[in-house]
Formats: sequence, structure tokens, C-alpha cells
Amino acid sequence: MFKERVELGAESYTVQYSSDPYVSLGSALYPYQGKKIMMILDENVDSIFGHILMSHFNASCHSPIKFVFPAGEENKTLEQATRLVDFALQKNFNRDDVFLIIGGGVVGDMGAFAASLCLRGIPVIQVPTTLLAQVDSSIGGKTGVNHIKGKNLIGTFYQPKQVIVSPYFYRTLPEREMRTGFGEVIKYAMIKSQALFNQLNGWLNENPLSEAKNYPETFWESILGQCVHIKSTVVSEDEKESGLRMILNYGHTFGHAIETATQYSQYTHGEAIAIGMNMAALIARGMGLCEESLVLEQQALLRLAGLPVQADGLEINDLFNIIKVDKKVKNGKLTLVLPEKIGTVRIVPDIDEGEIYKILQEVMP
Repeated sequence: MFKERVELGAESYTVQYSSDPYVSLGSALYPYQGKKIMMILDENVDSIFGHILMSHFNASCHSPIKFVFPAGEENKTLEQATRLVDFALQKNFNRDDVFLIIGGGVVGDMGAFAASLCLRGIPVIQVPTTLLAQVDSSIGGKTGVNHIKGKNLIGTFYQPKQVIVSPYFYRTLPEREMRTGFGEVIKYAMIKSQALFNQLNGWLNENPLSEAKNYPETFWESILGQCVHIKSTVVSEDEKESGLRMILNYGHTFGHAIETATQYSQYTHGEAIAIGMNMAALIARGMGLCEESLVLEQQALLRLAGLPVQADGLEINDLFNIIKVDKKVKNGKLTLVLPEKIGTVRIVPDIDEGEIYKILQEVMP
């Protein structure tokens, strides 16, 4: 069991690992006794855990108000977030009450975004239920919704009061959702930890991802602990992504563009990020920043996790039209996070689009 501190002065909070999230929820909500609680879920989580959660809260004398989002990345919109703000105001929420967000990355981002806007800020407790959300989106305070021009183009920085992570929720996840989570786990290995990369490589060679629901808790505690430590350390040093935190975007510039180009229907987030990491490695190789061996080793681990490494049927022009409105593009120049070796990446600013375009033309199917 671990507790990782995200050090942000007055905005500091803990990310806590828990075998039993219900016990940890009771502790997290203790400061809000007598306050209103908005339990925010999506349809999928509500259908599986909604009744269990309400029974638990009723037994512990809490009476949360439930709000349910429609499931899916395509519903991560300003309209849906506004629905939650409207509902909270109708229920007379104030800044001493709390939003309890239970679900994956989509509901986590939308719920926290709405909390940041409502009355200029309602406290948030995050209980992510997917591997991807536990290692990534629930930590660090990035909130947002998608726009027709791209992913997460409307958003805020708004830190939670606490995050509770637990493999308890994995037993209900489809295999594809577990694979998508490993996309972000591999990202952490690539940017900061050769040891994590080696651990994943050895484990997945011996334990197929199809058996993920039977992986021992010791494995999950180790993997979650390492990823959470990396994310928390980076965010503590650079909350608003002015420098170091950009390394967490490894694979994301292309991954987000792929998600947008395919209207969030062809690839999950982790699958798109896997493709984006492969593109970043190919560009790094083309620029002489890394060896061919890195490209091949990363591809091999991604495939072990059941993740794609290329986007079939995607036109480079479509990709670049989306990349041009990316938050990291300035004056027609792009900043990319590129690998030098496993566990080490470099932030490379002012890359000419034409140079990237040329390299991708040579490697895309």
C-alpha cells in the first residue's frame, strides 16, 4: 500500500493506493460530514457499481446526489459539462460541498472541469476506475472537454483534494480497456524508467494480457506505485506544463490528432498514444536522436501489450491539419517530446512541420 504526495503548496494532496476503495472513501469523505456530495459517474460505471456505492453510502450515513454522464469519448463535450454545472446549481451546491468523481478518464476530466467552473471551484475527490485514469488523467489537475478541432482544447488546471486508486475495479473492465491502460504505463517507462520498461517486458512475456484480471495485487501495486510516483514528481515540479511536465505528453501530439481524425471511434486513447509513441520514436530516429534498437524495443513491448503501432488508413494531411491547432504549436513550429534512450526523452522545440511530414511520409503505411 502506498501514499504518494503531490507537492503543490496549499494545493497539495495525496494519491492513495487501496485494496478496499470503500474504506478509503469513508476516510476521504470524513471532512465533508454534513455537506452535500455529488457522486458523478458515467452510464457504464453506474450500471455496475452505482447500486453498490449507494448502499455503501447509505450504510455510512452519507446521502450523495447522483449525476450520470453518457459514456464514451464522443460525449466529452462542453454541453455535457454544462449539464453538470446546471444540476449542481439546481441542487444548491456551494463551495463547501464536494464532487466525488468515480469512473474513467472521460468522466474524470468532465467532472473536474465542471467543478472548476461551478462557483469558481467546488472540491473534487477522484476515484478513477480504469488503469489509464489511475496512472494518468486523475493526477495532476488537468481538466477539459473536446472541441471539434481537437482533443481537450477547452479546459482548466484544477487539482483534486485526493485521489484513490485500486485494482478492485479492474475485474469488470474489458480486455481492450486494460490494454489501453498499458499504453500510458509504457509511456511512463519510456520517459522515466528503464527498470519499469524491463519489468513490463519480462512480465508480459510470461503473463499474457488476456490474463490481466488474474494478475496478483503485488504486481498492480508495484506498477501503479511507479507510475504514480513519476507523475506526482513531475507535476510537483511543474504544475502548469511550462517545462518538465511536457514530457508527460510523449506520444500525445500524434495520439490526440489520431483520435480527432478518427472521431474517437477507431482507437481508444491508449491505442492512439501507442501509435503516437511509435511515430515519435521514428521521428527521433530520423533526426538522429535515438538508435534503431529503441524503435524496435518499444514496438515489441507495445505489441506484447496488444497495442497497435501504426494507424491504418489515416492520411498524413488529415493528421497535420489537426496538429496545426495543437496547444504546443507556435508560429508554425511544433514542440515534440522525443526519445533518446529507454527511460530518457528530450523536449525538442521549434521543429519545422515539413521535416516531420517528410519523415512520416517515409514510415506511415
